[in-house]
Amino acid sequence: MNPFQVLMIRVHGVNLAVPLDRLDTIARWNGESTPIPGQPRWQIGLFLHERKKVSLVNLSRLIMPERQMTDSPPPGYLLLIGGARWGVVCDSIQRPRLLRAEEVRWSRNRQIRPWSHGIVVESLSVLLNIDALLAAIGTNNA
Repeated sequence: MNPFQVLMIRVHGVNLAVPLDRLDTIARWNGESTPIPGQPRWQIGLFLHERKKVSLVNLSRLIMPERQMTDSPPPGYLLLIGGARWGVVCDSIQRPRLLRAEEVRWSRNRQIRPWSHGIVVESLSVLLNIDALLAAIGTNNA
């Protein structure tokens, strides 16, 4: 496997790595959204970005439902995925970095946490599987 670029992010104190080739764009988020009644707890609401409605995802509630989280994540950034239809809210982002396959402890059992490719050993960051994440939120990859 060739080296690939990832964006290191932080969501509710959890370090994550997102493959850059799976991101549509990154946007600043001021904390505003329009709630949608009857949506799952991990869906924050809708946000207007470049005249398009983006469904906001509280990633910590989706992948770690057992943890007690505040209702609203703090303002920060949106990682737009799935044809920019979904916005993953994150507290902070770092510069992209190049990652080699040997720097990852790859998951052997994807049934338990399908949204995780594995752990970036140096930073103890979860390497996100964006396709599995999109499947978990009920959309196919655009």
